[in-house]
Amino acid sequence: MDYLFRYLKLFILSFVFFLFFSNLCFTENSLPADSVSKEKSLKTSNQWWRKDKLQHFLLSGVIAGFSYKIYHDAFDEDKNSSLKFSFCLTLSLGFGKEIYDEARPDKKFCIKDLLYDILGIGTGLFIATR
Repeated sequence: MDYLFRYLKLFILSFVFFLFFSNLCFTENSLPADSVSKEKSLKTSNQWWRKDKLQHFLLSGVIAGFSYKIYHDAFDEDKNSSLKFSFCLTLSLGFGKEIYDEARPDKKFCIKDLLYDILGIGTGLFIATR
């Protein structure tokens, strides 16, 4: 149980660092009021290199890495089942976020975000298993 609290503290610190880092590196653009500007804003949010993509990559890596370590160490599971669990958990969170975005009028489902989620999951699991 001591592992769980240690990893939970590390997760919270990493998450706070992630939020601070992502807000420091990029400026947040608010959506304009007219429909032409909204359409233009939606097109730019679907580009390959945006703040949103960095957030997907970093947060997916942090969640995958910490969920692997918690599931593997605190619950004493084998490496293979821990990898499967953390991959499925993190990918389902990313997919759920994209479904949520689709329901919002100012956002839309973005397959590029899911690709960055998968890259982040792979990176997080690679770091966690070393």
